Amino acid sequence: MSIDTLLYITAGAQFLSAMWGAIVSLPHTDWPQRNRLFVISIFATLGLVGTVAAIKQGRMAATESAQASEKLSNSLNNLSAASTEISRVQGLNSELQKQLLASSAQLLTGSRQTLSLATDLSGEVTGKNTFCYFTIISNWGRGNPPTWPVNVWVKGKYPMRNVVATIYKIGDSQEQTLQNYLNKKRIPLPETLVPGLAGVSDLRIGVGS
Repeated sequence: MSIDTLLYITAGAQFLSAMWGAIVSLPHTDWPQRNRLFVISIFATLGLVGTVAAIKQGRMAATESAQASEKLSNSLNNLSAASTEISRVQGLNSELQKQLLASSAQLLTGSRQTLSLATDLSGEVTGKNTFCYFTIISNWGRGNPPTWPVNVWVKGKYPMRNVVATIYKIGDSQEQTLQNYLNKKRIPLPETLVPGLAGVSDLRIGVGS
């Protein structure tokens, strides 16, 4: 039986008790006096029904209230547990993101180092943008007519290997210049030229163009 039904029974018992009291209180009748036991039994019955219904209603209300409180408590506990789990998962996600960022940084650093090593290796093999040029030592001239030794300079970060250099003199005519070019001299150079002053060639050159 529901709480609403018990509420209606309690209210009905109170209403019938009031109506019965009004009926038996009517003037100019001695029927209640002559049937006193019956009148009292009706009052007692209606009062008992109302009281029992009110008691059951109160108990059911208290039970439902306790159940509702327990459900609310369980829901709050579940919500708290869910919030704790969400916080834990978020913490794990944050830690994972940090690890991923750290791994990405390490990979990027490794890639840069690999690229740098590859660049250095390529430079060691090819010389990259390194170049060489030649000068003479002006105060080292000797002979008659005087000649001067040739210095080899390397400009750049990487050494140069197997460099071939030739020299010839510009003649007074195109034919003479062509002949000199065909008879050009190869400048003796070491197999590897290191950056800076790479060496002094055994070749000596005199005055001329």
